Amino acid sequence: MVSHIVPTLGMERVTIDLLEAVRGHMDVELWVIGGSSRDESATPWPTKVLGPPLRGPARLATLWRMAKARRSLQGRAVVLVGAWAALPTLATMPRSTRAIVWEHSLLRENVAASRTLRIIEGAARLLYRRARAIVAVSDPLAADLTLLGLGPVRTVANIVSVPEIDPLPRAPRTLCTLGTLNAVKNQGLALRTLSELPSDYRLLIIGDGPMRRALQEQACDLNLATRVVFAGYRERQEALSLVAQCEILLHTSYGETFGLAFLEALAVGTKVVATDTRLARHWAAKGFSVTTAQAEPLALASVILEIERERESEKLTPDEWSAWFGPEPAVESWLSVVHELHERG
Repeated sequence: MVSHIVPTLGMERVTIDLLEAVRGHMDVELWVIGGSSRDESATPWPTKVLGPPLRGPARLATLWRMAKARRSLQGRAVVLVGAWAALPTLATMPRSTRAIVWEHSLLRENVAASRTLRIIEGAARLLYRRARAIVAVSDPLAADLTLLGLGPVRTVANIVSVPEIDPLPRAPRTLCTLGTLNAVKNQGLALRTLSELPSDYRLLIIGDGPMRRALQEQACDLNLATRVVFAGYRERQEALSLVAQCEILLHTSYGETFGLAFLEALAVGTKVVATDTRLARHWAAKGFSVTTAQAEPLALASVILEIERERESEKLTPDEWSAWFGPEPAVESWLSVVHELHERG
């Protein structure tokens, strides 16, 4: 169960990757709460769209849609992808539904930076207790959900399948950001960091979202209009091709539940500079080449100038990457979750 598939952002992409991996092991049907024919054609699996797309306050209609569909959920095992799918389903489903919440967002740093997430967290404290199991995409996220009294929470890392990228020359002194332009992702800090760097540095902002106009105005206020390119939303292959042409991915999010953007950057050999978050430290401690700095423009600029002189980031071998993020460990973990669900009845 997902809120939507198109546009296909990080959470939707890892959902598609998981469906592809598990469909040889179990029957899978995809339900889209708010979608269109584009969502139906985006995947090769049986897909049921419950109604047209919903955004903003209109998302309240998801409660009505799930209430109408509740009979179809009786006795079924359902994986609820993210809070926008989980909350309306948990609020209306029959008691016999065996629901698994697959949580991607409610990291405490993200919640602190977003009024919307604070409201969602309050609802999750109440409704997630109706789930038979909760799966988090990282250990820091699992720890925060447990602190909300929602344990036990199991961690299953996302599948990260990196497409083949045609090798292209890297543009020297070019930084990029990758992700939705919103308050949590905090791209304004990337702009302020650029203003502390020499004038030959450039910034490519890949993604779209509600903060785009404000960020464009900020770039003008900082006299950076000629040094910043807003690339807009790009499909994954094209987005990663752009990242591969940049020297450094600058990751300025207040918090990150999994770190898909900087893991994909590392996969294509781009250096990563990230604000000093729990998740960035988590992957750095596991040997990934993530350089962290305080969430201050001068501190980030200093680190960028320092690592510019270092050699290109070393990519993991395909076997190493697969051991961390390939389908096999994820499928094994998810089959274990579903098996335990069936055993408990």
